[in-house]
Amino acid sequence: MIRRSLYVITALTTSFALMACGGDDDGSGGGTTTDTGTTTDTGTTTDTTTGNQGGGGGGQGGSGGQGGGPVEGCGDGLVSADEECDDDNTVNGDGCDNGCSVEDGYACTGEPSACGPVCGDGQILGAEANGCDDGNTAEGDGCSATCTVEPGYTCTGEPSDCSAECGDGLVSADEGCDDDNTAAGDGCSATCTVEPGYTCTGQPSTCSAACGDGDIAGSEACDDGNTTNGDGCSAQCLEEPGWTCTDAPGGSDCATTCGDGIRIMGVEGCDDGDTMGGDGCSATCTVEAGYTCANNPGMPSQCVTGCGNGIISGGETCDDGNAVSGDGCSAACTTETGYTCSGTPSACCFAETEANNTYQTADGPLGVGGKACAAITPATDVDFFSFTLQTAGDVTIETLPGGGSGICPSTLDTVLELYGTNGTTLIANNDNKANGDHCSKIDPVTHPGAASLPAGTYYARVIDWQQDGVITSYRLSVKATVCGNGITEGSEECDGGTGCSATCQLATPGLGQSFTTAQPFTACNITPNSNARVDVPSCFPQVGGVHWYSFNTANGLLALTANAVGPVALYSGLGQELGCFSDATQAPLGTLTSAGGTVYAAVAVPTAINCLTFAQTPYNGVGTTATDINVSFDTPPAMDFGMTVNSGSVFLGTHTEIFQFPKTGGVMAEEYSVADGIQFQHLGYDLKFAGGNLFSVTKSASSSASRIYRLFNESSSTWGATPWDTTPTYPSSAPFYTLTYDGTNMIGATRTTQGTVHFFSFSATAAGTPASLGTNTSVGYVVGLAADSQYFYVAGLGASGEGVYRISRANVSAPATRIARVETTTSHNPIALDNTGMANYLYVRTEGEIHVVANPAGTPIYAGALSTLGGPGDQAMAYDPMTDSIFFVETETTGSARIMRLQ
Repeated sequence: MIRRSLYVITALTTSFALMACGGDDDGSGGGTTTDTGTTTDTGTTTDTTTGNQGGGGGGQGGSGGQGGGPVEGCGDGLVSADEECDDDNTVNGDGCDNGCSVEDGYACTGEPSACGPVCGDGQILGAEANGCDDGNTAEGDGCSATCTVEPGYTCTGEPSDCSAECGDGLVSADEGCDDDNTAAGDGCSATCTVEPGYTCTGQPSTCSAACGDGDIAGSEACDDGNTTNGDGCSAQCLEEPGWTCTDAPGGSDCATTCGDGIRIMGVEGCDDGDTMGGDGCSATCTVEAGYTCANNPGMPSQCVTGCGNGIISGGETCDDGNAVSGDGCSAACTTETGYTCSGTPSACCFAETEANNTYQTADGPLGVGGKACAAITPATDVDFFSFTLQTAGDVTIETLPGGGSGICPSTLDTVLELYGTNGTTLIANNDNKANGDHCSKIDPVTHPGAASLPAGTYYARVIDWQQDGVITSYRLSVKATVCGNGITEGSEECDGGTGCSATCQLATPGLGQSFTTAQPFTACNITPNSNARVDVPSCFPQVGGVHWYSFNTANGLLALTANAVGPVALYSGLGQELGCFSDATQAPLGTLTSAGGTVYAAVAVPTAINCLTFAQTPYNGVGTTATDINVSFDTPPAMDFGMTVNSGSVFLGTHTEIFQFPKTGGVMAEEYSVADGIQFQHLGYDLKFAGGNLFSVTKSASSSASRIYRLFNESSSTWGATPWDTTPTYPSSAPFYTLTYDGTNMIGATRTTQGTVHFFSFSATAAGTPASLGTNTSVGYVVGLAADSQYFYVAGLGASGEGVYRISRANVSAPATRIARVETTTSHNPIALDNTGMANYLYVRTEGEIHVVANPAGTPIYAGALSTLGGPGDQAMAYDPMTDSIFFVETETTGSARIMRLQ
């Protein structure tokens, strides 16, 4: 009856709503619906609905469609329009209430409605009763996306509050570890965080001490913040033998334990098992002066005195820095008979005993390496000393100041003589070692008689020069090479091995062991291994072998380079040394060669060089053919300095006159001097023709007087001295010895003795004030000059010795580079270029010889001498660009000046 009443109420409500909507006046689809049904309560329910078809003015029963039938009620499992759900019952609390509305916290779908709690709304309903609802559907926060409690969590309340369950063996998101317990001190704390010094992995967590993190944990004995062995705390965080570690902020502090008998390499120099000191190993485990310590693994250090280290220690009575007997301090560091030793390292002297004025009464014998201490008093005193060569060797004897080193002043002016084993045969003698050093020296280089002396006792005689002065104190030093010690040195050709004689000479050199048995060069890769010293080049060391190679040449310029630093020499086919460099990696050794010729290369052994390169390129410079152009002189030049050319003539200068003659020669030279207004003070060491004028540089060292004079004007054919560098300001004591023309301006360079050169420029067409071009402090004694667009080229003395140096015009103060190793004079070494724009060849004259350098502005190749005509006094040379030839003077052949042309 309740169900029917509800239906009637619902129907009536619907009717009222339809009536309120009104009918369609035109009767097309809407009308008035009248419910005429009656309801009779007889125990059964009969619903009758009568309606008329809509139309017209609307009939009884409603209009606008067929009249409504019975509406299903709530609980029938069918969701009607006014129901939110219908779960086929009218029970509350199951998601669809007894009014068929969805209950709060539920969602319903389908017919009959299937209702379930809404996960993520924060309400725990229905099936969520044994789960959770934390107000979201995110995973990993303890309550899953389906509102079930995630493993390792516990959830309570609404919305659910979920937290990790520490100790359940499951690592939750907010746990660093979970080792299935809540005990602390095992790496995972009671709150499931990783304890300091541990690392934890897996589920349940397995925790172990983290060696190298600086925290001591678990089984660690130390932890120094790394896992490196050898620093006291091992890679396993255990104390290493010989170390003691203490805990400190940031990691264990480990230190060696000096005195425990364990030597820690790199930290302790020794450890002899105690901290006493004075026994070779100090209280701080350092090796004490004068000792050497043997350090065997697992054993305390064994320390003994270090005889030969220059420090007197232990039972030593001397230590001269070697372990050789015969020099006053024996191989066992005891003082030898007749010697006294003092100082550190020990300086030992054989004390002179008078009278020793004959070889029969000579003091000695001294051993090789020994020194005698003596005096010349009175002035007529004569001192004889004997010394013994145990084997054949090269002898070097010299007198020294009483202190044992330095040069000897004029008050210590000795004369030294070397006599043979009979005491009367003079082998060699010497007065002064060098300029300014009045002591004396005999060596196998300057005195070949002192080389390769057989074993025996020899005698040295010392007197005062002229025997007119007392020498209060001097020393006599005796040195010698030792044949048989296995070291090839000095004049020894070998020292041991097959074919080596008792005097260390090689009877038959093998392949590569000499110039005549040179090994043919086939390719870059070489193996220099000769232990013989035969035909030793000038720059090679006094110890070691020499390996020789031969190379077949072609026409042109040959350049020899090496792939590593080491002495290399180049020789002509006639055995002439063409060059000897200690480093041929950058600056090649060069020479001009012809087809079918042979050159020879020597390499010092031992060496790092394992590749030589012989590069042949064309040569297009001045040739080697010298021709006398038959110029005669009314007054032959006594000396020659400057030489220059113009279009048709050659000019030659001396200190007193100028000579002029045609390039073709065959005439007597015209002479210009005082009668032509040219005085001594107008002439110097160089001449240059440029801009239609002939210029001379004087020897003046004045800072304000003219140094450049025009001597001849071509356009007017006028001779006479005209000052050209007006109102100059030059550095004092820095005269010009050389002059050049760079195609635009005249350039002068100063000659100083202090390793400095100043450059100045002048106009070639008008007199004026000279302009400074800069100063270079790396080369001095400049006596030759040329210039192209990039560089100044000077002949002088630099840091690398004498030679031709290149100086950048863009950076004049930068260090000069030596491009040719040639001897230079202190007066004039002319330099010429074939092109002042960019030079291909540079020519320089020295000691009468004319040398050529190819590619001077690039990688220079010193190609040796074009001509060897001329003596040391022949200096004049001029390059003629019109004929690509060189004019020069030579006096060596006939004793009088000849004008030669190289072409």
